[in-house]
Amino acid sequence: MRRAIFFLQLVPPLVHGHGHLLKAVVTSRAAGGADQVACAANANAQECSGSTVKMRKLIPRSGNDGACAIPPGCELGCPGVTGSGPGGAPCENIGICDHCGLEKTAGNKPSVGSDGSKWWTQMPAAHWDEPDQWPIFPCMSRDGFGAQGIISIAPGDQFSTRIYMNADHSGLYRYELSCGEGATNAAFNAEPVTPWKALHVSKELAPGDTPLAVGREVGSTRAETDAYWTRTICTAAGCTYRMNGAAPQYPAGAFSITSDECTASAGPPDPMCFIEDSFTLPADTACRGSATLRWMWNSAEGPETYGNCLDLNIEGAAVGGGGGSGTGGSTGGGGTGGGQADSGSDAVSTGVDGDSNSGVMMAVMAVLLLLGVGAAYTFKRKKEEGALPAKAATYEVGFVSATTGAASSPPAATPPAAPPSSAGLPSDWQEMDDPSTGAKYYYNKTNGETTWTKPNA
Repeated sequence: MRRAIFFLQLVPPLVHGHGHLLKAVVTSRAAGGADQVACAANANAQECSGSTVKMRKLIPRSGNDGACAIPPGCELGCPGVTGSGPGGAPCENIGICDHCGLEKTAGNKPSVGSDGSKWWTQMPAAHWDEPDQWPIFPCMSRDGFGAQGIISIAPGDQFSTRIYMNADHSGLYRYELSCGEGATNAAFNAEPVTPWKALHVSKELAPGDTPLAVGREVGSTRAETDAYWTRTICTAAGCTYRMNGAAPQYPAGAFSITSDECTASAGPPDPMCFIEDSFTLPADTACRGSATLRWMWNSAEGPETYGNCLDLNIEGAAVGGGGGSGTGGSTGGGGTGGGQADSGSDAVSTGVDGDSNSGVMMAVMAVLLLLGVGAAYTFKRKKEEGALPAKAATYEVGFVSATTGAASSPPAATPPAAPPSSAGLPSDWQEMDDPSTGAKYYYNKTNGETTWTKPNA
């Protein structure tokens, strides 16, 4: 994930880069609110402190011309030689580079919109959903899963992140998830954790145009990002101002991460050197066990992408989204989750004995089931009407997961006697196992729907 710089061991580890994820803090409510800190692999204590794990080491790259313009670009230490692909031998000399964790992509794409002068819309930031704009190394690293450590997390846990940005250009970035240990671009692209974000609320827009909200969210669909690019007037080195990290067109170069200018960097909505975000791991994620979080930033100046990867172990039911834990009192709502179910059982057993107690409990369970069905209908209606953001909400989506089952939970119905075959599923459906019964059910990765009935291909 990080755009950390790779340096010779004789050089102090200062993180230089056009942009990279410097720090991620996971607040694990499942672990009693304890924080776990991940730093860029080459960040020193001054740049990122309190680290419990590191992000994956990046492959350093250098040069923009000749062979170095061919994806994935030249590795530092091998000047003029195209960097090897996955499985190839790394270069011998790893040193400091300004672009560090970037990868080159395919050449310019068609312009977005009718204004052909907006050349920056030919770049990866505007064509993020096209596979030839994805990096050859999904994590831009040779590290295997867990090589730098693993952070434990539960659905609904919160991330607080800090990006160091000194590029003279803009682009869009977001956070993405890949389930399992074999992270792939397709998996990341299919599991966004946040919408695409710009670096600034209005710096790329015309004076008087409506600025983005403080979170700088542009959208999650290609139509939404295309609409944003049609509004932009300048994004890169050709602007009369530097996009990030230095004075107009950087007469003295980009600001160092430890410079006075960066230390005094303006915060939201127009940060100078550091960009901070807060988001949650979606409560409805189907990922359990090994997974990888990626920060992906696509350029709006040249055909290049940047990224950092952080390895995770996702455990348990949604936290804070309510239900499933049986501990009661989860923050953020919960309807008929484990805690409230236990509480209801305690209330029923007070003053009721024997068969009467069992009958009342059955009645209560029937009421809870009806409430769950009602909540499922409400959730479906809200999602169809656009009231719920896809994959990113932990408030309402988390509440529904307590009553109807999140994407990882089976539908509230009796499973068929013989589970159907997993063959021939449509591309957006995935076969799942009900952990309580072992029965097969099906989860729609696009809209979060679950069903016991096998969808037709």
